Amino acid sequence: MSSGSGKSTLLNFVGLLDRPTAGTVSICGQLTQGMADRALTQLRGHRIGFVFQYHHLLSAFTALENVLMPLLADAGTVNQQMVQRATDLLDQVGLHAYLAQPATQLSGGQQQRVALARALAMQPALLLADEPTGNLDTVSADAVFALLRDISRSAGMAVLFVTHNEALASRCDRTINVVDGLIVD
Repeated sequence: MSSGSGKSTLLNFVGLLDRPTAGTVSICGQLTQGMADRALTQLRGHRIGFVFQYHHLLSAFTALENVLMPLLADAGTVNQQMVQRATDLLDQVGLHAYLAQPATQLSGGQQQRVALARALAMQPALLLADEPTGNLDTVSADAVFALLRDISRSAGMAVLFVTHNEALASRCDRTINVVDGLIVD
């Protein structure tokens, strides 16, 4: 998808950040039309994970603490089960050795893998990935993409992966091209 194609608008609708003026959005069989903002926020927080081009990690915190953030925001406190979940996710993305590493001391690829683990913390049914490999070198981009695919398949999770990278797009199970706000194929 090229810049200005409508990908951000599409992601904002699917991610329940914006409301469509026509049509409907259904997440996990739940129609979102007419839902109160609080209910949309709760649905988004529990059923949708977000990975962005810029990882948006909290620089004052470690890799483990960054992954714990959605769990803490949901429960108000952290328990040992949550710490174990976050540790397992960082293990899954190949960063067990970096649990206590401050986010600022991680490479770009490592930071993006922490962001992926954070997006998976709430066990979402849908993962929205907005150019998650756009700022990475080819090797790191390929590793993050392969990891996304593996996790998606093992967790039975749907992934909407937006990219300008045609080589990565060709490896997806399905591609949808958006031009000027319209799905063209």
